[in-house]
Amino acid sequence: MTILSFWEAGGKARAAPFLFDPSAGIWLAILLVTASPVAADACHAARYDRSGIIATVIDGDTVRLRDGSAVRLVGINAPELAHEDRRPEAFAVLSRGHLRRYLPAGSGVGLVFDEQRRDRHHRLLAHLFRISDDENIQALMLSSGMAARFTVPPNERFIECYGLREEDARQTGAGIWKEFRAQPARRLPYRRGTFVQLVDDIRLVRESRRGIWLEMASGLTVFIDRRDLRYFRGLEPGSWQGRRAHVRGYLGKRERRPGMRLRHPSNIRFIERL
Repeated sequence: MTILSFWEAGGKARAAPFLFDPSAGIWLAILLVTASPVAADACHAARYDRSGIIATVIDGDTVRLRDGSAVRLVGINAPELAHEDRRPEAFAVLSRGHLRRYLPAGSGVGLVFDEQRRDRHHRLLAHLFRISDDENIQALMLSSGMAARFTVPPNERFIECYGLREEDARQTGAGIWKEFRAQPARRLPYRRGTFVQLVDDIRLVRESRRGIWLEMASGLTVFIDRRDLRYFRGLEPGSWQGRRAHVRGYLGKRERRPGMRLRHPSNIRFIERL
């Protein structure tokens, strides 16, 4: 299993010193990606639902408007800054710096809402566009490798744009995708709510009344809730057994074990074995 997670120390990107027991043959990695052209229409908004003026950039995926509204950029996830007892993730400061350059204080922005208008923290959820040139800000952050694509259904607008922008960044080694190094992993860091990307083999697929469970070779459980199965139509998760997958999401616990909820097929991709 490879977990892709980051923290920053001494201005250098270093692997967070956690994961599983190396005796189990499990590995921690740093995955660290710029972009080629994407069809303009995939990233374009025909109209804005609301407009505002940037007051400040909070981090790589959150801004505050002059009217006091906090806006979470939907469809992406940026490295986290230091919070309480948590160290900053690698590239967190750089990510915020990029967003500040894209949206300096006083910038006019257009907000395009998705299916959900607010998150559980009461922040607005929106796709942001710079009014001066109609640039999709999420697309810019993905192209520069300063954020990762992450889909939380039912919010699926611009999913094609964001997928292509991240893939280009990953292929060309921009930002967080710049380096890939593997080193022995010791233990899985159990911190509920930590966003990670992992590469692991799907050892077993089983189904229950609650949904589908992917038992990974490392012992991690990836869960697809039955309520989310409509997004996986035609994909037949039961056929995934034995395949190697790159999965992203937030850590939690499933059946008293470290787990992750897989909510959308764009958050998993399969890797051919060499």
